[in-house]
Amino acid sequence: MLAMFRRFQVLIRFWKTAAVFLVMTAAVVLNFHLGGDWTGVVLAGVPGIWAQYNTRKADGSDIVPWVYWDTNTYTSGTTTISTFFGTARPNGNDLGNMPMAGTLPNPYSFLVRVPRFFIKGQVWARNQAATGAANVGGLNDAQLLGRTGVFTFTIGAKVVFQSPLWMVSAGGGAFGYLADAGAAATNVAVSYGQVGGVNPRDVLTLWRPLVIDSVINFNVTLSWPAGAVTLDQGNTDIAVALDGERCGPIQ
Repeated sequence: MLAMFRRFQVLIRFWKTAAVFLVMTAAVVLNFHLGGDWTGVVLAGVPGIWAQYNTRKADGSDIVPWVYWDTNTYTSGTTTISTFFGTARPNGNDLGNMPMAGTLPNPYSFLVRVPRFFIKGQVWARNQAATGAANVGGLNDAQLLGRTGVFTFTIGAKVVFQSPLWMVSAGGGAFGYLADAGAAATNVAVSYGQVGGVNPRDVLTLWRPLVIDSVINFNVTLSWPAGAVTLDQGNTDIAVALDGERCGPIQ
């Protein structure tokens, strides 16, 4: 009798466990159907098929696509190194959007997927060069900056990524054509240039994304070890952007 009673107790515990498992599974499935995700957060009115895109997580975090960017001026013939993300611009403008200088406030963190480099030049008109001479202008300025520049990304005290600047493209910007007419050295040419094409797929995607944790210093430096380059457009604003995902509290 005692053995039978113990077997009965084991069966009861088994069915209790099975019942709890079934209830939890049903709750998760129902939550997913109502527009939540597998972490248990529900967005009212969101179809279940969109659940995988729910940015809000059960741990109170919110993960959204984001870009941090910053702008410096390249001083023609002088600049050999320029450091980015050291200026706070918490309201965001065309120059940048860093909430704090050189760091992210607690509890924000950032996953960097694509670094970008953009030349804020203009469409530049000038006399066309004679045959065999360098045809200076916006396109040549982009070539000068890109071919000898070095892109260095530092988190904390560690260099986590470095590459030739010509590998780091903008992936966007103005697009047009070069047009001229007349005799060499006397006609006017119109020139504009970027490092890389304007297609958003034409970017350097890191094969392993990099994480910037909360309250840790980071920066990007652009350097020209071979020496400063002289730009036809003179002093020109240049920008660096970090494209990825931002994690912060649910708002």
